[in-house]
Amino acid sequence: MAAHPEQELKDILQNRKEKPQMKNIRKENGIQDTMGSLFVMLFIFIMLLCYVGFSKSVSKKADCDNIAKKYLYRMESAGCLTSEDFENMTLDFDKINVSVQDIGSSRTRVPYGEEVVLHIRLTFPNPLLEFLDLSSLGISLKTQYDIEWEATAKW
Repeated sequence: MAAHPEQELKDILQNRKEKPQMKNIRKENGIQDTMGSLFVMLFIFIMLLCYVGFSKSVSKKADCDNIAKKYLYRMESAGCLTSEDFENMTLDFDKINVSVQDIGSSRTRVPYGEEVVLHIRLTFPNPLLEFLDLSSLGISLKTQYDIEWEATAKW
């Protein structure tokens, strides 16, 4: 006599072993996947490093611009860069760790309506270049920044 159909079905399902088809299955976590991921992570790290380094330089330049504007407005009012303003300006640049290389500006009072010129050459450390330490290659670790602005004397 034949076994119960339910038992036969159960036996068939238990004894059935399916082999996966290997035609379309790609090997996961191979060397190509790992190397590709490493290259992407390295690229992102380099981009992040450059962003941090250059953003600090841009921020330092903005601080320098703000100090220079402050004294340019004073030059507009006084007609020249007074010796007191000259000293205060160099102190303000020292506070933000910026070296003043040269200040070429209108040091004598100009007539009303004439141009007053503020020219400053500054240097400050570049954090990206300091991190990479490229001084052995002859690359300067400081950034040079020139400001040259003109305004009309309104004293």
